Amino acid sequence: MNIDQNVASSTPNFPVSQLNFSLEIKGNKTEIIISSYEDHVMVIATQIGAMGTILHASLSGVSKPLVLSLGLKDHSAGTLKGIVSAVIDKRLW
Repeated sequence: MNIDQNVASSTPNFPVSQLNFSLEIKGNKTEIIISSYEDHVMVIATQIGAMGTILHASLSGVSKPLVLSLGLKDHSAGTLKGIVSAVIDKRLW
């Protein structure tokens, strides 16, 4: 898994904090966008250039629910672990 530092960018806090970067996971270029809104965090991970399946998750005691969009060619556990690892490394919350 290699993060392309040339593609990584972040935007100021207004209107929303956002980080965009790409990495290769199991041979597929994966674009990841992390946006931290006032009331939730949104993560878009795509290998197909589209949003794909959208999921909503929240836990007791966590202040911001997660909205997750996965547009993947490869739905294997290795791909999902790579995405989770990259998001945790780059998190905005």
